[in-house]
Amino acid sequence: MGSGTWCLQKRDSFRSDSLSGNENVPETGCLSIIVLGASGDLAKKKTFPALFNLYCQGFLPPDEVHIFGYARTKISDDDLRNRIRGYLVNDRSASPSEDVSKFLQLIQYVSGSYDGAEGFQLLDKEITKHEISKSSQEGSSRRLFYLALPPSVYPSVCRMIRKYCMNKSDLGGWTRIVVEKPFGKDLDSAEQLSSQIGELFDEPQIYRIDHYLGKELVQNLVINV
Repeated sequence: MGSGTWCLQKRDSFRSDSLSGNENVPETGCLSIIVLGASGDLAKKKTFPALFNLYCQGFLPPDEVHIFGYARTKISDDDLRNRIRGYLVNDRSASPSEDVSKFLQLIQYVSGSYDGAEGFQLLDKEITKHEISKSSQEGSSRRLFYLALPPSVYPSVCRMIRKYCMNKSDLGGWTRIVVEKPFGKDLDSAEQLSSQIGELFDEPQIYRIDHYLGKELVQNLVINV
């Protein structure tokens, strides 16, 4: 696993983590997308609308995909759906209300802390229940965890995912971690985060999105123009 050293590498495929060398392993299981920090602004304004756009383009077929929201806020499935409904459409892309309603029905909410076992055990239980309902063989399903969270809770959340929410075996399935927001505040903190997460997951399982990368450089350019 990673030691905190930064590197660039080409990722050949999204196939099973332990069977990635076997090109004959099909991806037959369902896909669960878990948005952690689901009640926050980033998820509401950016993550869920992006997922909705993928759904409308046919990349998230409803018979294969289910979306789980997870956060500390104690709300119901319908409460979360109502919170994000208004952000799924805008003046530039008017989507039929039927599409919005169908997409929202794919979303289920689980409440729990970011550093406690109980919430993540419940999350795993709900994901597994969905996988069974889709007749996915254990280990063939795919789980993508999207961390729309502050970097300060990345380590604890990743530990909980690793301990309670991983696929039980590998039969064409995989687990992926997507970390969003600024990845640390400087090089030292970024390397520390990378090391902490790298102790839990292999590098091909980790995807980092830093939407502030280069922000200060661009601001300086604007100021100096």
